[in-house]
Amino acid sequence: MKTSIDRASDHMETKSMTPRANPRQRLQQVAELVRDYGPAELADWFGEGVNEFEGGAKRSLDMALGLRGRGIELPPRTLARAARDAALVRVWLLFPDRPDETIATRGRRFAAWLTDFGLRRWPRIQSGARAPADALEAEACAAFEAAEPLVKVPASWDRLRAIVLGE
Repeated sequence: MKTSIDRASDHMETKSMTPRANPRQRLQQVAELVRDYGPAELADWFGEGVNEFEGGAKRSLDMALGLRGRGIELPPRTLARAARDAALVRVWLLFPDRPDETIATRGRRFAAWLTDFGLRRWPRIQSGARAPADALEAEACAAFEAAEPLVKVPASWDRLRAIVLGE
């Protein structure tokens, strides 16, 4: 007994996607495969999304399929945020503290230093005009590199505190 994957594979052999087909034709061919060989719920969901995209109701296919939008994180953004956060924790651990300084005071200094780094030093390091001066700057570079272009490095201590202290 053939599975739906086997039937779809046979279909692909007899009616293969032409290499020079434009993306819309390929999308239609994929939609036909899903409709013909996929579960009904998947076919309905995918078909409606393709129709919304092709009809102009949605700007992108991922939005039409409900894969992107308010509150929905795509994997690249999630990975960039995790890498940025890990680098920010390392920067925090390297950031010098002062005797008799509270966490809040140190945090505000940290936020100001990070903002200054992002505005003044990071562009010069990124362009190759200069190298990071120390381990602290090297880790800050890692945070900014991980963040670009998908997420930003927070400028406020309130946002940074949630990242570096896990609050």
